[in-house]
Amino acid sequence: TLGETFSDAATTHQTVAFASHLGAAKANASKLDDKEAPLPAMLTAVSGMLSNESVDAARGEMPARPVAPDDGKLPNSSSAVIAIAAKAGLAVVAANDLQLANGETITLMSGQDTQFVTGGQLRMHSGQAIGMLGGAVKAGAENIGLQLVAAKGGVDLQAQGDVLNVQARDQVDIISANAHVDWAAAKSISLSTAGGANITIEGGNITVQCPGKITIHAAKKSFVGPVDQPYPLPAIPGTVCVECLKKSLAAAPAFTLVE
Repeated sequence: TLGETFSDAATTHQTVAFASHLGAAKANASKLDDKEAPLPAMLTAVSGMLSNESVDAARGEMPARPVAPDDGKLPNSSSAVIAIAAKAGLAVVAANDLQLANGETITLMSGQDTQFVTGGQLRMHSGQAIGMLGGAVKAGAENIGLQLVAAKGGVDLQAQGDVLNVQARDQVDIISANAHVDWAAAKSISLSTAGGANITIEGGNITVQCPGKITIHAAKKSFVGPVDQPYPLPAIPGTVCVECLKKSLAAAPAFTLVE
């Protein structure tokens, strides 16, 4: 299925797999079936084939959830579900709000393109991980796998509880078109190559080392006395208010209080 294909692709590329395919609260289990994850359980439910002899005969077969077609069978949901299907398209429109809510997982999938457009703000909040995978099959237009653009304002990326990794198979470009680029760390900054050359800035010291030669080109070289130039580091929130988090999970507001 589509869910299985892209969940496997997410695992291959070391990002978050689909809870709806693997199981939300428990592996290979769901509220619909304690032996199948939500998506497989839903597929089994809508693929049911029950006896056409009588209502009682069909009810008797429902606990086994049979899906094999047979001359004496009729398509019928094998669980208490509501399935809505349209041959061409299906539109859901509301004058004000449209809400989707359930007790386990919500899965939105399409065989081609999916667009999310909002006239105001778009917020994504998660109690655990948020995974994004682009180019699982091939790159998109202009050879782009994943693009993040802010037409106005800044882009703020933070890892408030752990490390922030930026990796690429090929080159990494960091460019400021109209201002400067700051590199700051509380302890040290290290620049290294696979050939063994390294520049380390740690505390009040700078260490330059390499297995080959060091070449310096300059019209003028100046070596003066020591200067200390502190750099203000951002304050990172420390712990999450547990009671606030529990209330947030129940009420699903936009923000959760941190200390």
